[in-house]
Amino acid sequence: MRKSTLLFIVAIIFLILVIADSILWLSVNSETFDISDTNILYLKYYPEFLQDFTLLNIIAIILLVFAGLAFVRTRRRKTFRSYAIPLGIICGILLVYRLFVLLLLE
Repeated sequence: MRKSTLLFIVAIIFLILVIADSILWLSVNSETFDISDTNILYLKYYPEFLQDFTLLNIIAIILLVFAGLAFVRTRRRKTFRSYAIPLGIICGILLVYRLFVLLLLE
């Protein structure tokens, strides 16, 4: 397996993890209307050592930065070009969203 193929697969896995975390946040948010209740319910899905909202956002930001850079790097290969560009844009949008949430809830 080529290095760029492995890099592309790892970037997709990181992007899927962040998207799954965002879907979890939205599903918990739809159950309650109070932001503090939402945070408590959301953090209950994670183990004790990860039950910090800021830490989870920082981890998501790091994963998105890595995935975005990996998509930019792998877009040079012809086989990944049609997938890497839109996925890189999605990473950028999610990165801006996560930074906004991090600043908003601090």
